[in-house]
Amino acid sequence: MRPDMRRWPQVIGRQRLAEGGVRLMLQLDPDLVWFAGHFPATPILPGVAQLHIALHLASQELGIGGEFSGMQMIKFQQPLRPGQQPELELVWSAQRHSLIFTYRLAGDVASSGRVGLC
Repeated sequence: MRPDMRRWPQVIGRQRLAEGGVRLMLQLDPDLVWFAGHFPATPILPGVAQLHIALHLASQELGIGGEFSGMQMIKFQQPLRPGQQPELELVWSAQRHSLIFTYRLAGDVASSGRVGLC
């Protein structure tokens, strides 16, 4: 990773949710390492990066941890691009040992899914 590139988006706002989750407002700066080379002419945030970021922020914001055990219902509906400010909603389901994530752009779902942890 180049020293001028960052790994995590900026959290520019947060809202705690009644069900124990959190809604984060993110800033996808163009210098995020995930945009490098994916795709040079029209960069997008890769799906694997979206999962990685969601797990990292869930660890920080919700205090959850564990080993990745699988994915369910993963859908990527809109690309996330440099300069955008998506919302990321994270909800931990202790009963299912899974993290439910949803990225939204202007209220529309960009991607969503459930990641199992053990």
